[in-house]
Amino acid sequence: MQNSFKFMHPIMVTYQAKSLLEKMDLLRLIQQQQERIKKLQEEKEKQALEYKCQQQCLEKGDQEGSAESDLLGERSSGFCLSEENWWLLEVLDDIDVAIAYRQFEEAVDLILKAQKEIATSRLKTTKFFVDLSKGLEQRLHDFTDSLIKEMKNSLLTHANPGRFALLCIRLGKIKKSRAMYLKKKSIALRKELKNFKACGTIEEYIKKLSCSFFSTIYSFTSEFLTIFDTKACRSAFIIWLSSEMRHFALLFLRSALESGGLDSVAKCVYVVKENSKLLGKAGIDVYHIIGEHIQAGIINSLKQAASQVLMNTEGILFNASRTTTFHSHGLGFIGSADFLNESKSVQLHSATANFCRSADSFIRCSINLLEHSSSALLPPFFEILEEVFLTYARILQTFSIDLVEDKNYLVNEFVPHCSRLLKRYPQSKLSLRKLQKTLASILTD
Repeated sequence: MQNSFKFMHPIMVTYQAKSLLEKMDLLRLIQQQQERIKKLQEEKEKQALEYKCQQQCLEKGDQEGSAESDLLGERSSGFCLSEENWWLLEVLDDIDVAIAYRQFEEAVDLILKAQKEIATSRLKTTKFFVDLSKGLEQRLHDFTDSLIKEMKNSLLTHANPGRFALLCIRLGKIKKSRAMYLKKKSIALRKELKNFKACGTIEEYIKKLSCSFFSTIYSFTSEFLTIFDTKACRSAFIIWLSSEMRHFALLFLRSALESGGLDSVAKCVYVVKENSKLLGKAGIDVYHIIGEHIQAGIINSLKQAASQVLMNTEGILFNASRTTTFHSHGLGFIGSADFLNESKSVQLHSATANFCRSADSFIRCSINLLEHSSSALLPPFFEILEEVFLTYARILQTFSIDLVEDKNYLVNEFVPHCSRLLKRYPQSKLSLRKLQKTLASILTD
């Protein structure tokens, strides 16, 4: 490849530069870094040799006055290290070298080991240990910033941000690493949803979209809870998850609720509910979160469907005056023998017949929707249903012909039929009984 080069340590990686000038700049930078590392190693060896000579000179002191000799050594040099702690003289340089070679795990081990040694040493108040502690703090700050930057760039380099998050946690920077980790996961998830192409019917699109969304969330959840296994982190994750559910709910509202009728919306809600159960394996129930975000959209869909019932009926009412004979064989929209007896028939205005068909269909589609939605939708639904009946009753009152049979039919036959359809909901009995009384009051005036 043109303008490419290989970097052999610690692993072989091929880099692609945009131009020859950029390639030469990168190679020059690498060469400078290698020379710096070589110089650091030479200085370490020189310091180690000088310290060894110093220790040998101290050991030649009077054995009988060892206490005075040790005191003199501490006063003259500022510290007195045992042979097994000589590595502290070079630890700052070793950390720099490990970071330069991207051996981040080794750098973290050195930092933690040095911090532990300083904390347990009796000489931690000496100048050497004070300077060493300051040097470690500075490197810890710079190194943490580098790890956060690596996490930030992991989406572009396709690296695993979990590696850098674990290193930050070991260094005690859990809050900072958690925030960056979740931010990168949000970017990756939203990019995936943005690139998801709509195809087929609305139901098929929602099924594929929700399946992809919840599968990705599930893998993120397992990874996050493995890396950040604390109560505070779990709380932060739930807050993040709620934000992502809100974003998914917006996509759902934009496609399912704005493009289909109640029946289509019910199927889409069912699909989302089923796919969300995947997160139950991780011990998280998210459907109620989505339900809260789409509740307003579902109520709006119910209102639109209810308005459509009245619009279709009102046009027939003012453009037709003939009556229609209704009997049990003609009520295909009902599908239940208990609505009217086989031998019973009734003369209704065509608008009332159309209203009954539309209202019955509206209730049945709403039941399918309510089965997979939050119980918080029930009160708004019964309010909408009541408004539909009352509006049609007021329309009947403005009609020039006194449709007595239609009015009796609505109050004494159709409302009880609706009550039977909605009997699975305890509040339906009270709501429809109240509706029946209100209808009777309006239609008898």
